[in-house]
Amino acid sequence: LTLAVTDGMVVGVGAERYVAPLDCIVESGQPAPGQVRAVRGGRALAYELRGDYLPLIEVGRLLGLPGCDTPFERGIVVAVDAGGTRQALFVDRLLGQQQFVVKSLEPNLRKPPAFAGATLLGDGCVAMILDVEALPALAGERLALAA
Repeated sequence: LTLAVTDGMVVGVGAERYVAPLDCIVESGQPAPGQVRAVRGGRALAYELRGDYLPLIEVGRLLGLPGCDTPFERGIVVAVDAGGTRQALFVDRLLGQQQFVVKSLEPNLRKPPAFAGATLLGDGCVAMILDVEALPALAGERLALAA
């Protein structure tokens, strides 16, 4: 039995909860007016962070979750650095930081493209662990399909 214990930030997206690994989070906060901009003719979004523009991934829309229509000024942007690439994830709310045990999904399922594994939260609920390195590619595929 192999266990991996790591730190993570629990985020809420719609009615769901997910975990983002803490070691890749640069910062988080509520976006100010004008920090989120449409790019590529309105097909994609960018988040302005101290003069840099990071690709913005709306996690709820990417995962196809219902009820993910939180306005940008009321949600949270989590800036992450995954494999040397900085990006921003838009979520509805931050729910707290905690340590969690990573449970691999691959022995039982083929690897889901947006998730690195799963964990049990303190209340007994299962939360999927976001694969922040895979999310940009998945978002790019969805953007290409929509074109």
